[in-house]
Amino acid sequence: MPNPSVDPAVQRDADQLEASLGHVEAQLGALGDALKQQDAAATDAAASNLHRALAAAMECFTRAARRGAVPPALRRRLAVTGGQVAAQ
Repeated sequence: MPNPSVDPAVQRDADQLEASLGHVEAQLGALGDALKQQDAAATDAAASNLHRALAAAMECFTRAARRGAVPPALRRRLAVTGGQVAAQ
């Protein structure tokens, strides 16, 4: 829900960051599922999708960080998600 006291550009950045991070988390889940199924083709496809989602999220975070618009909660989520990606 938009906060009326927040600059609209900052809110837009936060919304985009939230969406891109959610996509990374979804792709991470898909990779985990493919690994559990021991399906090499699905694992390869899921890993590629995760890589693309992570690259897009990092680009989004980089743009927002240049404007100083990355909320601390999203920074923490990105760090946790990055750790989960590394663990896979």
